[in-house]
Amino acid sequence: MSSKSPLQAAEDLFASYRGPGSEAARIGEAALHVLLKGRTFDELSAAEAHCLLKAYNWSSRHRDGFALAKRAVRRWGDEFLRDLDTALHNSSYWPKGAFVASADELVREGVGPAVHWQLRKADWWVREATGEHDSELEWSPGDEIADQAALDQAAIELDAAIRHSPAGSELPDDSWMERYTPLLEQPRFARFRPAQLKR
Repeated sequence: MSSKSPLQAAEDLFASYRGPGSEAARIGEAALHVLLKGRTFDELSAAEAHCLLKAYNWSSRHRDGFALAKRAVRRWGDEFLRDLDTALHNSSYWPKGAFVASADELVREGVGPAVHWQLRKADWWVREATGEHDSELEWSPGDEIADQAALDQAAIELDAAIRHSPAGSELPDDSWMERYTPLLEQPRFARFRPAQLKR
């Protein structure tokens, strides 16, 4: 009989991956079985929950992973925001609009900081504005904006994020210019430039 803990057994399964293809799904399913055998999600430690969410990702059970990542954030807090980011992306990136609707759900339910999801929505709208959702080409400064209305939506989300950011927050952060260049280079959105925000 194995003396390994469920967490050790699941981690060993992931370490056995040699790729590619369906092997990842098989390992994910096996890890799910190991971690949840005779137990519920509420009985897991934080480390086991991280591993379980990885298993949901590998097995492409993205909606289940999203639901459990929400529970993990409620239970353990911001430690699980990255897991929830991944689950949100995987479960809702397509069809168009699903990502924004799911992020709105997180804001409405108070799962994680509202500002975090407002910035994620702004990111999504910027990619929609540049056409990167529909093309493998990466947008560069000076390129045409494919959808100005989407850029307006990104601005709405940035306004909301700034409004909800706590006193002493780090907005705009070090990634601001890179993330929002398509918006910042337009004079009508000059209010979002770091020099303006830090006044």
